[in-house]
Amino acid sequence: MKSRGKRVLFQLFFTYLPLLILLYIATLFVLIRRSATLDDSQMADIIVVLGAAQYNGRPSPVFKARLDHTATLFRKNLAGRILTTGGYGLDRRFSEAGVGKSYLEKQNIPRDCILTETSGSTTIDSLEKSIELLKQQKFTRVIAVSDGFQCA
Repeated sequence: MKSRGKRVLFQLFFTYLPLLILLYIATLFVLIRRSATLDDSQMADIIVVLGAAQYNGRPSPVFKARLDHTATLFRKNLAGRILTTGGYGLDRRFSEAGVGKSYLEKQNIPRDCILTETSGSTTIDSLEKSIELLKQQKFTRVIAVSDGFQCA
């Protein structure tokens, strides 16, 4: 191969291709970030907040952020009920859903507006059990509260 052809091939693989890959990754990051921070909440029957870790009866920072957002949506009157989800971890005294309910009550959300679903051991399991409960209660419009990492 001639030296000019080698130089063009070298530039293609070590300059242009990495730049294209970097541009692709940056674009993908921006799109995911934008989607994760988009709040397109509309009126609903109930807000379902997906559980996350709790520490000895206190929500983890991720769970606290979800619960704070849920309280904000509730105060905006986007729904009249809240469903907290999440089962028991290693500590059988506290379920994620129960910790979420207690936290929301401390945020002045009325106790009778908060339902719990404590039997799920995974996100999928909690969602399946929640869907059953929502069908029983005839709730059809739902706002789901989670975070970008769980939804990705």
